[in-house]
Amino acid sequence: YAAGSMQLNELSELEDRNLSIVVFSLGIWDGGGLPSTRSSLHQLFMQWGFRVPPSCGPILTSEIAETIPHSWEAYSELEFPLDGLVVKLESFAEWRKAGQTKEGPAGAIAWKPAGPNGSGIAQQIDWQMSRFGQLVPVLVIEPLELNGRTVERVNLHNYAIANSLGIRRGDLLEVELVGDVIPVCKKVMQKYPRDSEDQIPENCPYCSSELLIDGAALHCTNSDCSARQQARLKWFVEKAQIKGSASFPLNRLIESGQIARPADIFKVENFKLPRLENWYMTEEGIAHVGIFSTAKWIELLGIEGVGSATAVKLARIFPML
Repeated sequence: YAAGSMQLNELSELEDRNLSIVVFSLGIWDGGGLPSTRSSLHQLFMQWGFRVPPSCGPILTSEIAETIPHSWEAYSELEFPLDGLVVKLESFAEWRKAGQTKEGPAGAIAWKPAGPNGSGIAQQIDWQMSRFGQLVPVLVIEPLELNGRTVERVNLHNYAIANSLGIRRGDLLEVELVGDVIPVCKKVMQKYPRDSEDQIPENCPYCSSELLIDGAALHCTNSDCSARQQARLKWFVEKAQIKGSASFPLNRLIESGQIARPADIFKVENFKLPRLENWYMTEEGIAHVGIFSTAKWIELLGIEGVGSATAVKLARIFPML
């Protein structure tokens, strides 16, 4: 909801949503004068009039285990839910020096508390397509009330987890809200007594192509799979921050054959768009994008394994790319 608000065209629509912001960190800092530590950065945020997280400040590594529970209590008083805490290196120089691992920044440690749990009944597993062709299992359960919210969908993360759990329709499951936010299936408590359909697909549920097991992942082998194409284009529109993308009829443009790859987005013209409900083109056009750095353009190429951090490193090595 909040992320989608950033794509709105009219300021009046944003004002009606009554949003507020708490600033934890920053993404890109243009120019010099970057504070040397996170604490000094937070001081700068407050000088600018932003709220910053409570109980957020430097601690010794020996104090982490003792400090986290107290910090979590302070965060629990905020008016919005959190799924955990992240401890980061205080010095930005040390942060850059630590670099990246396959899982994420080496200078950060994530902590998630045990959350409320309950029992839910499995209905089915929906397989969502990623832009690289990986099928991601999402478990659909009968509505379960946990901590004041209704849980109906649980992310199983990958094929290996879904396969190891062996979930079938009617199974009784233990579901936990990790950090009071993220629903997770902890285990199968009781198998449904009758045989039911296996929830692991033999072929791609979108294009019926052969599937490939690659470690923990399940991949569609068809590079032209329509679901994979849509996922790739949606990712590009979001990352490129194309103006007006909140009301962008992407799926219908794909289905009508007007868009097949990211470059096609820049060719869509007013007269080509069918009259679909309330969607229409503005004079500025769909493809009104900002000015991007070399690193951003590298990231937008959508190369598997090349995220924002790797793109920055490549841009430093190949500045004239």
